[in-house]
Amino acid sequence: MSMNASPCMDDSGNHNGCEDKDRNEAQVDSSFAGKIKGSDPYLRTVRSQLQARRSRLNQEITREVMIKEGAEKLYSVTSKKKLKENVAVELSFVSSSLQVLKDELSDMNSDVQAYQHDSGKSMPMIPIALKETRDLDFIEQFSEIIRDHYHEDPETYLDKLNELNGIRKAIRTPKKDSSGIRLLFEYYNLLYFIERRFFRSGASSNILFEWYDSLTGVPATQKSPGFEKGSLMFNTASIYTQIAAKQQLTSEEGLCAAADNFQKAAGVFKYLKESFSFAPSIDMQQSTLSMLIHLMLAQAQECLFMQLQLKESKETFFPFYVTIAKEALVVSDTRTILLPSYLIPNVCGGSLYSCLIVFASLCRSLSCMVLHSTAWIIRR
Repeated sequence: MSMNASPCMDDSGNHNGCEDKDRNEAQVDSSFAGKIKGSDPYLRTVRSQLQARRSRLNQEITREVMIKEGAEKLYSVTSKKKLKENVAVELSFVSSSLQVLKDELSDMNSDVQAYQHDSGKSMPMIPIALKETRDLDFIEQFSEIIRDHYHEDPETYLDKLNELNGIRKAIRTPKKDSSGIRLLFEYYNLLYFIERRFFRSGASSNILFEWYDSLTGVPATQKSPGFEKGSLMFNTASIYTQIAAKQQLTSEEGLCAAADNFQKAAGVFKYLKESFSFAPSIDMQQSTLSMLIHLMLAQAQECLFMQLQLKESKETFFPFYVTIAKEALVVSDTRTILLPSYLIPNVCGGSLYSCLIVFASLCRSLSCMVLHSTAWIIRR
């Protein structure tokens, strides 16, 4: 996976949600990560509980994928008819179980209500779930490189390696606010130096970066730090979408903040699309990222349109209805761009299909609004 220079962007956002710490259900060891600003492995909001369920599903999907791969290899090499039949039955059972897990993950990704503002008085927006990753220990691998390649004592750098491990652990559970985004960028910037010291200049590292597909739950593994960087960018964009969806969309301030964060998410997805190639997972492929960019821009445009609708009861003059008609048409057009995504294989992995169907129906609603406003203008 190739990589361009690090982007620079604003990380403002509003955090809404209660924090109830439950140490018995923590998914990671937080002896160090819990002390890092922007991460809280004990956070028990509805969104974090949903992410914890997603993490467990990802692990179950990984196990089923490994069983399936083993069965397929055994089926291809065995020549015994009875064993081949038994393996075929096992393959059928495992494939069925894997599909059930993927369907459950798909339903979870389609459930956007947990990410919305508590008022629940507006049309729900579509956020994107974060990619999950396994814990990773840099100390053993990097200590070996420090000793064999740089000919220095690894113990001298043990504190710094522990700190790096803590930050890597913390990015698994970032807060869904600006502090979480800052944490992801902090680790992203550290990776620039890590790549130069331990993945180049003749140094050989056996570290594998493993991330789960946000949409399908299937794990992908690469040695390149570029994959780690790309996954961080994806999660940064995902947090922006969750911050946007959590805004109160019945107020002008909330709509403005939502539009701003959806635009930032679109910018990060665009950077990811332009800067990375050969993505090993569906959620980071070009067709998927194109769909996500259009989806975020369409939702940002809708927020701006909803701001106009807030003024509708106060304004009745001719230019206002012209503006309403124009904006409704723009929103409808931005939504229509997404419709071909239904026909592209693997885009969304089925996870966001139901959400996009709702998007398509709203296109017709907006078209009717354009006609209504146009009729009002002609009648005047």
